[in-house]
Amino acid sequence: MKIVCLDTHILIWGIKKQYSVGQEDKVELAGRFLDFLEEEKILVYIPVPIISELLAPVDPSDYNAFLEVIHKRFRVIPVDEIAAIECAKIWHSKKDDEELKKYREENGITRERMKFDFQIAAVAITRNCECIYSEDPHIKKFVGDLIDVNNIPEIPDKVEENPNSQVTLFGDSPLYPETAPYESEEE
Repeated sequence: MKIVCLDTHILIWGIKKQYSVGQEDKVELAGRFLDFLEEEKILVYIPVPIISELLAPVDPSDYNAFLEVIHKRFRVIPVDEIAAIECAKIWHSKKDDEELKKYREENGITRERMKFDFQIAAVAITRNCECIYSEDPHIKKFVGDLIDVNNIPEIPDKVEENPNSQVTLFGDSPLYPETAPYESEEE
């Protein structure tokens, strides 16, 4: 079974239907992508740190309703001990990287922000995700050498009506329709 990890903005656009100026097209793109993942029975992991980011602007009285929506479509994955160890390994391998230090300075990125991205990557790596989907260029810069970090792919309006359509999800190989059939958990 294919497993992917999603970063925050895809959920903000696709679930909350919120966007900033200039991101209006992302709502439809993310929504279509989330529907595609569900239709293709691709397992989607959401690391717990992303949940805290999503909940921060939500009124506390709405937490349960929001989490209900999340839990219906996705698996929320904690930063457990194994992921924490992986995160620490990532930190130690990157903390003295002069190129990353310069990148952080040029882009005003705090060490804490980088560590947050390391947590997302650690969960994805330890849970055997194919990739992380993110529109954030910083996470790709920080961990793209450890796990694939991909932008949201364009999903045709009606993939099912054109069996020759090919949607590239993982690396360069098309997923839809014949290249990676759904494997049930029973097999």
